[in-house]
Amino acid sequence: MGHLGPYELDTIVAGDCLDVMRQMPDGCVDAVIADPPFNVKYDYGNGFDDNLPHDEYLDWLVVAMQEAERVCREGRLLFLWQAMRHCLPAWNRFPQARLMAGCKDFVQMRKVDVQWSLDPILFWHKGGTEYEFASKGEMGCRRDWVVGNHCRERFSGEASWHACPRPMMHVEYIVGQWSNPGDVIFDPFMGSGTTAVAAKKLGRHYFGCDISEDYVRMARERVARIDGVQLELMPEAY
Repeated sequence: MGHLGPYELDTIVAGDCLDVMRQMPDGCVDAVIADPPFNVKYDYGNGFDDNLPHDEYLDWLVVAMQEAERVCREGRLLFLWQAMRHCLPAWNRFPQARLMAGCKDFVQMRKVDVQWSLDPILFWHKGGTEYEFASKGEMGCRRDWVVGNHCRERFSGEASWHACPRPMMHVEYIVGQWSNPGDVIFDPFMGSGTTAVAAKKLGRHYFGCDISEDYVRMARERVARIDGVQLELMPEAY
């Protein structure tokens, strides 16, 4: 049994996040970045039921994030993406959280009343005690919004195989601002591997899981192609 229990640093494993986290020791990671399914009837192509009664979905999400908080170090940060349409009821389940705006330069065109150009990100310190970082982080002044090149993620081919890849710039900003080099970044919904790629670029360790074996295989391949640090920040956004 090592730092992460039965798991190794800098790996992505296939499995249900609750099963994986329940084998991890308390306080073994330095930050949690969670981008779960949003319960919006989306077909992820992996058999996951994204159309639960919403209270049932929120109950599941609370249990998952309680486990994520358990494996996170005291005073460190957890980040939780949510859909704009469900942000308020989710926030009510996590009253300790503050809100960050993950803004996008492109949104998928769908038959909805308005196109949402941002994703709300709930975040909080474990234990309610703020951890003071020694500097402002690699990305300059901290703020409660970040702009990401979502169009690139959707159409570049690097992660277009995933149903809804997270903008790399969003995750780079969070990892660079609210963790230190050498920290362990944990993602219980690894998906296309964006968190692992950002961590590797910025000199952090990573660990994560995903329920889809296909996603895990492709995410591992994506991370393996990273060679050196090449951040994808848009200067005008920072």
